[in-house]
Amino acid sequence: MKTLVRVLLLVLVLLATGLVIAPFTERGTRLLIASLHEYTPLDIRYGSGTLGSGLSLEHIALDTGTLAIELQAVEARLDLACLWRSAFCFSYLSAETLDITVAPSHEEVSGEVAGASEETDSTLFVFPVDLEAQQLSIANTRVRWSGGEW
Repeated sequence: MKTLVRVLLLVLVLLATGLVIAPFTERGTRLLIASLHEYTPLDIRYGSGTLGSGLSLEHIALDTGTLAIELQAVEARLDLACLWRSAFCFSYLSAETLDITVAPSHEEVSGEVAGASEETDSTLFVFPVDLEAQQLSIANTRVRWSGGEW
């Protein structure tokens, strides 16, 4: 009986260790990123690398209905020390392209004009965790809205 308990305990420890180590392997990182689509509104296409050594992503997109953000050719190095405070800190974060599209507001679509006494919510998007980058590089940026593009 003691042998069975020891074997079960060893199996549990090995499984827990595997779960902790998995994101720091290419296969584990790929599986983690693939599962993000099920739990978040993010659409991410994995390129190569791991969370621990540096990550290359082909594409990251988020569409909230009022705002669409798309990043192409993303390179990132995650600083794991920030995870304890529920933040994603990057020692390096770069993207070849950042494309932001702001959808027309209800007033723009219907032709209504908000009165001076009406309060409007100007918040487009609030990310659920803090994002920090020590070194940020974006090669090309495009912002589009109903009245134009920049």
